[in-house]
Amino acid sequence: MEDKVKNTAELLTEITELHQRIEYLEQIEGERKQKEAEHGEYYRQTEELVEERTAEIRIVNRQLQGEIAQRRRAEEALQTVAGQWRDTLDAINDAVWLMDLDQTIIRCNKTASKLLKKDYSKIIGKKCYELFHGTMIPIEACPFLKMYKSKHRETVRFPSEDRWFDVTVNPLTNIGGKAIGFVHVVTDVTKERRRKEELQESKMKLTNTMESITDGFFTLDRDWSFSYVNKKAAAFFNQDRQSLVGAHIQDLIPGEPGTTIYNKCLEAVEKGDSVVVDLPSSLGSTWVEMRIYPSKDGFTIYFLDVTGCNKTRAQPL
Repeated sequence: MEDKVKNTAELLTEITELHQRIEYLEQIEGERKQKEAEHGEYYRQTEELVEERTAEIRIVNRQLQGEIAQRRRAEEALQTVAGQWRDTLDAINDAVWLMDLDQTIIRCNKTASKLLKKDYSKIIGKKCYELFHGTMIPIEACPFLKMYKSKHRETVRFPSEDRWFDVTVNPLTNIGGKAIGFVHVVTDVTKERRRKEELQESKMKLTNTMESITDGFFTLDRDWSFSYVNKKAAAFFNQDRQSLVGAHIQDLIPGEPGTTIYNKCLEAVEKGDSVVVDLPSSLGSTWVEMRIYPSKDGFTIYFLDVTGCNKTRAQPL
């Protein structure tokens, strides 16, 4: 009997321990399921977050691709503009180069390379005065120094061996108006200067010729004003040449002589041919035969002394 009771007690103990173990396992299982649920929610939230971040990354990536494409287009446009700039400058007959604030050349065109007789690599980075004048400092007449003071464009004409150049310096400014560099332009004006010298020499020769002839000679412009008068003509009008040149014929020669010349000029224009008229001088002691030739620039008038000639005098109108 005692053995039976003992067995029953042991069995109850085992049952109790088993029940406790089952409860423990159920508790563990519950905790496991709870953790799985928590992990599932965490995974779900993580997946949602990953999807959100992935969508954001896609948007950012598309934006970056757009910006990259835009930047590439901008760079291509800049290269195109730079190429056009080079082509434009290289097509200019003037020598052009850009300088920084220290007069260091940072870019130039082909004409500058030809003028300086140097390759680009030997021009870029050099000082303007060093290459153009062969000096270590700017020369006194340097337009850069004048422009630096005036803050405006300056031009100076320089002789160089048998040639002449107009050197112009323009300031480059930013939006705020601060100088950031300079444009240096060199124009060969040798032909222009020689033409002016030749023209002046021709005018001098013509003047000497007109002064050497014994006949009177003067010209009127389209406004009926004297543009040239030789000594003989000035003596005929009893005026000095300075007072005649630039003055209207009827103002400087009032009365009949001026009116007669004026009317004969009109007649020459209407005929489209020369007109001849006899006039007394302002001194009243001589008569002249005056020939008026019309032209697109005005009138050319020659006259000679016909005093004492056996002919009928034309009376002033």
